[in-house]
Amino acid sequence: MEKFANKVAIVTGSSSGIGSAITTELVKHGVIVVGVARRIDRLKKIADDLNEPGKAARFHPLKCDVTVESEIEKSFKWITSEIGPVAILVNNAGALKPSLLKDVTAEMISQVFDTNVKAAMLWAKLAVESMTKNSIEGHIININSVAGHVLLSYKPNPLQVYSASKFAQRAYSEALRRELVSQNADIKVTNLSPGATLTEMMTEFESSAGSLPDKKILAPKDIANACIYVLSTPSNVLVSELSIMPLHQDL
Repeated sequence: MEKFANKVAIVTGSSSGIGSAITTELVKHGVIVVGVARRIDRLKKIADDLNEPGKAARFHPLKCDVTVESEIEKSFKWITSEIGPVAILVNNAGALKPSLLKDVTAEMISQVFDTNVKAAMLWAKLAVESMTKNSIEGHIININSVAGHVLLSYKPNPLQVYSASKFAQRAYSEALRRELVSQNADIKVTNLSPGATLTEMMTEFESSAGSLPDKKILAPKDIANACIYVLSTPSNVLVSELSIMPLHQDL
């Protein structure tokens, strides 16, 4: 992680859960983090916890609705002009609207795909432009889900829209990796797919689909540790796909 010390990272959806845990671990490793989310009050609380009085801030909270393209562009411009060029992008912001297909609405589809797919692609586009312009050996990490690899075996399964978005995110992640390879760019792309993780999103799912089977599930810090691992690989090594499962999750 030494190569990223004092470099700038963007973490979307950083106000809670996995995003908050990733933010905390990056700051511990000397990275300057801009945390992006809609809930600015939570981001400010994280800033109070992470920034040391009398020292330069290591965490910068930034309010942004990632489903709005103009807000993404405005936020990215502020980050690069006020904080510095981007070396790490963690696309963590996610939306889950549990519903069977018979009950799905166009609004649900838009909310999920705008957050999980469109926003991630727009952030990545801007990050690649910044990394290339500044000759930075950067890293883009897309926080996906095992639901982007297989259709989970809940019966009935209320995750069709979510799974479709995560399959799409995995496809775009691999497409971006190949595009960067074709350009001989020194920018890594990792698709990181957690299984069941104790987050607000998991709580929302349980409230609509019933409790998950009794098993140990992942903690957000487990995913944060995985991010540190992939970021710590040597310059010639890329972890392009990484799935992390609770020991007893059978999908």
